[in-house]
Amino acid sequence: MKGNSSETDHLLSLARDGDRRVLNDLFSRHSERLLHTIKLRIDRRLSGRIDPGDVLQEVYLEALKRFGGYVQDPPAPFFLWLRQIAFDKLVDVHRFHLKAKARDPRREVALAHRTLREAESSVLVLELAGKRSTPSRAAMATEAKARLQEAFGRLSPLDRKVLVLRHIERLTTPELAHELEMEISAVRKRQARALVKLKAILAAMPGGLEAL
Repeated sequence: MKGNSSETDHLLSLARDGDRRVLNDLFSRHSERLLHTIKLRIDRRLSGRIDPGDVLQEVYLEALKRFGGYVQDPPAPFFLWLRQIAFDKLVDVHRFHLKAKARDPRREVALAHRTLREAESSVLVLELAGKRSTPSRAAMATEAKARLQEAFGRLSPLDRKVLVLRHIERLTTPELAHELEMEISAVRKRQARALVKLKAILAAMPGGLEAL
């Protein structure tokens, strides 16, 4: 399927031929990114109370139940399918621990599309400026983070989404194309332009690029 790697498509082909044992291999290939996604979306108030690894295990068990239907008619690339299951599980977890109303769609949408301001800033600082290892460079990164957050907010919603999905969520370009319903070539251009715009905004800010 468009959006999957060749290795993933091969394993899915084996599954369609009757070898359901390949789910373990498929899940292992995507578990690190999936765990990263789960960690990003756990509410701070629940840190220490929710183990992201436990949520990941619940995602695996749910994927195991639904896998037969998925391989017969995949609605999305495999990782995006797992990611949606993770979103569903996180909604349930937050609803339980935060005593949210059982059926409040506004809360569920807010969770699924939660703005990850601190994660966005931190990761994009690293992406644009590289890791900082010395104390002085770490201080510069802190200053850059504040500027970057402001600059990030000046981008269009689509540019922000492209950068978040690619650099924060770690979607591949084909996965991003499927998520945004765009051609791969258009996604690559959009991503490049979004980074150029972000750097231009920073360059126009006093000291915006000093820490880069």
